[in-house]
Amino acid sequence: MQRRQKLPPHHFLLRLLSCIILLSVSTTVVAQTKKDSVIYSETDLPTLLFKKTPVDSFVTGKIKKYNFAVLPVVGYAPANGFVIGAALSAATNFGDPKNTRQSSGLLNITTTTKDQVIFIARAGIALPKNDMLFDVDTRFLVFTQDTYGLGIHTGKEGEPDYAQPQPMEFNYLRLYFTGFKRITGNLYGGVGIHVDVHSSIVDNQLRLDTVPNILTDHYTYNTQNGFPLDMYKANGFSLAMRYDSRDNIANPYKGLFASITGRVNSTILGSNKQAGILSLEGRYYKNLQKKRPSHLVAFWLKGDFSTEGNLPYLDLPSIGWDTYNRTGRGFIQGRFRGPSMVYFETEYRFPITRNGLLGGVAFSNVTSVSGNGQKVFQHYAPAAGGGLRIKLDRDSRANITVDYARGVGGSSGIFFNLQEAF
Repeated sequence: MQRRQKLPPHHFLLRLLSCIILLSVSTTVVAQTKKDSVIYSETDLPTLLFKKTPVDSFVTGKIKKYNFAVLPVVGYAPANGFVIGAALSAATNFGDPKNTRQSSGLLNITTTTKDQVIFIARAGIALPKNDMLFDVDTRFLVFTQDTYGLGIHTGKEGEPDYAQPQPMEFNYLRLYFTGFKRITGNLYGGVGIHVDVHSSIVDNQLRLDTVPNILTDHYTYNTQNGFPLDMYKANGFSLAMRYDSRDNIANPYKGLFASITGRVNSTILGSNKQAGILSLEGRYYKNLQKKRPSHLVAFWLKGDFSTEGNLPYLDLPSIGWDTYNRTGRGFIQGRFRGPSMVYFETEYRFPITRNGLLGGVAFSNVTSVSGNGQKVFQHYAPAAGGGLRIKLDRDSRANITVDYARGVGGSSGIFFNLQEAF
């Protein structure tokens, strides 16, 4: 399999962003309150392109029932190369907006220059008065990706701690459905079912017909733990507790999210082997400016721990394989993998233009995983970066995100997405 060199961003992207910045600065709409204080009415990209005057719901008293945004997807990510496709972002309230959190969904169909086809459909749904919450994460991938073994290895080529890329091809089906029922206040209990199927696996670097053999980490790990090499399943169910006081799922301005999930992969559900996984997650959003709620700091802590049994190689915790593929900005997806993983990130978010069209972020993160004799917290992989936010839909708070990040060991990348990292 021929390896493609890392591609730099093209100059047309910089020109496009410059035009958007110039346009956004010149399209501020001002509304006066009875107290004569100035409130700058937010705009978004569709409003700007179609020359509509933005009128905020808090001024008119009217709230749109459904908010849709459809746009072509043209971007770049280290794991995908250049990406082209289409995306649909949708948001609505299934109850009174005063006591029911906004529900949102994202449908994304893309193809990439690394011979990948990606279909993703995700949603976070809140029923009236937030009495029940539902999370949906479904995807089907025809994928190519390098893997780098287990543990933290960040040396450059030729150094002792160098992790050689091991190219693989596979299809991946994920079906996650989780429902939560309110226990009291913002505390919920939930159950879920999870299906992970990797098929048509091709380990391109593996050579068993040569002398000596050329072995890969995928082959060695799966052989030692009794998993097949060309297809495997990790299907199970989960029990979870969740506290969620966020004011918005896609782009919170304030609140706390905390969860603990115990998952059991069972042969009864088709899993190759029994296994247990404990997942912990916390997100906290602190507003810094009352009149401009998009000015805030955010914190994200995530941990996944194997508690019993073993997972197949491609199902082990790995950066970039969380629900929204956002962990590990600064490293290529799948760069660090192991039976247990801990991840922490902090982000500073701030408005740039007075009309709310443009915003910015600065962030840093650190990853630690176990594997190959390493324990969690024994080795770390830090990264940091910054990015631009373009308001795609004012009411749902959906943003187009463009980030650049650098990680230890000379790793770097540009990351395009819809919605925030967390």
